Amino acid sequence: MRATVFLLALPPRALNERLGRGLGSFIYSLGIRRKIVAKNLSIAFPGKSDAERADIAKKSYQNLGVTLVEFSSMPNWSDRELKERAAFENVETFKQYYEKGKGVIIATGHLGPLDVAPARLQVEGFQVTTVYRTVRNPHVEDFINRIRTLRGAKVAASGIGIRDAIKALKNGECIVILGDQDAGKNGIFAPFFGKPASTLPGPAELAIRTGALLMLGTAVRDGDRVKLIAGEPIPVTTVDETTAEYNKRLEEVIRRWPEQYFWLHNRWKTEP
Repeated sequence: MRATVFLLALPPRALNERLGRGLGSFIYSLGIRRKIVAKNLSIAFPGKSDAERADIAKKSYQNLGVTLVEFSSMPNWSDRELKERAAFENVETFKQYYEKGKGVIIATGHLGPLDVAPARLQVEGFQVTTVYRTVRNPHVEDFINRIRTLRGAKVAASGIGIRDAIKALKNGECIVILGDQDAGKNGIFAPFFGKPASTLPGPAELAIRTGALLMLGTAVRDGDRVKLIAGEPIPVTTVDETTAEYNKRLEEVIRRWPEQYFWLHNRWKTEP
């Protein structure tokens, strides 16, 4: 993995997108998880033709390739380059949330170049903790987290690290948490593209427990730049209702940029 990241980070910025798309197209040609992608897209877009869904699928692999190249090269970016590459669509809105001092839970999804967002928030002066799922290989996890924390952002493993996330919120900081992974039988079954999907209850539970503001935050690729979008606060009621609202808002964003979503994940794996 170290060798791969090193090689992907070598080309100049002008070649990043071309290299990433080529890498994504190569992964697509190998057929890796293409049956899962086809199944997911048939659920999400039943009204589209097979050709239209195939086009979204191929572009999503290309987006994955570009994201991998960007992540690999992030350690080489200066703060100035990071600001040039990633811009806020509505930074004043986010500042208002942050300055309330209650803590901000940024519930996001596997859309676009998501790892750029915490680094960009740090450069803007916001303290960020990313909650992540552990991976089987601790050396790989450590390597990835070193890149994630280069600009002072913190990380907390879901489960064992949740105390750190709660502490960050009580200090008025913000946490970034992915809520769109299949959560098994213990998840909240909420509609996602018209079909119940087992969804992580973590964002809603944290908001209820801490009183922090909950919002959907997304990063999408807009030409050769990344656009960071702060959504309106998600009303915090019950865990079920709040989780359903999160799914609804994430779906709305994905419908605008379907080719940037990570369709390789078996999102509807667990049945109610």
